[in-house]
Amino acid sequence: MKTLKYIFIINLLLLISCSKNDDTLKFVVATKKGTKYYLLNEIVNQLNKNGINSEIIVIDETNGKSAIDYLQSKEVDFAILENDFSPDSIMNLNSVLPLYPSIVMLLYMDNEVINDLDTLIRGNRVSMYLKEHEKTTYAQNMLKEFSILEKDYFPIYNTADNNLIDDSTKICFYLTGYDNSKVVKMIKNGAKIFSFDDFNLAYKGSSVDAFCIKHIYSYPFIIPKNMFGNYPDDPILTIAVDAVLVAREGIPNDVVYEITKMIVEQKGVLGQKNNIFGFVTEKFNAEKLKFPIHEGAKDYFERNEPTFLEKYIDVIGFAFTIILTFFGGIKSFLVWNKLRKKNRIDEYYKIVLATLDNLNNINHIDLLEIELKNLIELRKKAFSELINEKLTANESFRIFTELLDNTLQDIRLKIYKNN
Repeated sequence: MKTLKYIFIINLLLLISCSKNDDTLKFVVATKKGTKYYLLNEIVNQLNKNGINSEIIVIDETNGKSAIDYLQSKEVDFAILENDFSPDSIMNLNSVLPLYPSIVMLLYMDNEVINDLDTLIRGNRVSMYLKEHEKTTYAQNMLKEFSILEKDYFPIYNTADNNLIDDSTKICFYLTGYDNSKVVKMIKNGAKIFSFDDFNLAYKGSSVDAFCIKHIYSYPFIIPKNMFGNYPDDPILTIAVDAVLVAREGIPNDVVYEITKMIVEQKGVLGQKNNIFGFVTEKFNAEKLKFPIHEGAKDYFERNEPTFLEKYIDVIGFAFTIILTFFGGIKSFLVWNKLRKKNRIDEYYKIVLATLDNLNNINHIDLLEIELKNLIELRKKAFSELINEKLTANESFRIFTELLDNTLQDIRLKIYKNN
């Protein structure tokens, strides 16, 4: 019995431990030496301070599984991904918010500044990320746009930690934040960053602009003078894509809401540890994100948005006034038209009654026939206006026709007697 009790307690503790692990948010990264780790480390620390259990999972990409694979298998919950990966890679993933520009940096070791990409790459060894890595795909597609095919150079595939310049490889490709420690170290050791064009041509017809027109999630980026201590001497024109915090499928809206709120509202605190948080803003174009925006993040970004009624109250009020004015105008027109028709039938009454009053004073047959002809024409005119809706077939019209018919009958009778 005592043994069963111990087994029950052990199982209970294991269950509690598993529950705690399931409640912990997992952020995935491939290396501890890059911008993604630096940012995620600050985000995780702040989340833990705010009572949201979080941890970073550092993966080994040499086993064939990328951060996207871990997200899609739901082994982890969040990752920072570049906003220009292939459509097949983004199934069931959602953006939380862009964090910083991930910058294309072609680093090379040479005594002279190289201004021609073909000269830099063709026939040389170029260190890149692992062969199947999304960043390597981006690099190769980029070079193709500049008419440099994979057969024109020797790609050297490395893990993120080993993507470096060495004695045999004088060029390496990076897609990362400006504070990447490996990049900074290589620059301190004399490496240079390739400038695709004159920085003054950014957004003014440069070769980078042409690339970004074809790759809509990329944009021109200028690395300022003296960004890395005394380097560069002149601004460098290159390419960037947004590095976006991405959530796997199934993360509750309230969790993503709180994470978004923490990053945006505490970016000042986060920025004291890493100034790259200065790029964080809630004012971005969600249509430019390749990963659909998470509903929890959207709820945060739209928290201060007015309701539909609040947003359009002035328009609705104006439209309501127009409608009232319109219907008021219609009512006034109908009343006026009715009165106009009544006034017209009254004029016909006056003509018939005047003829009837003068009938006793007319005895000459020619005059009687003139009156008869005039009243017949009056009847034709009245029915014509009735057809054209200038008169209304109401009780007044019926009385008019009866009066007219009686008057015509009286005239005909008097003509007959005078004959």
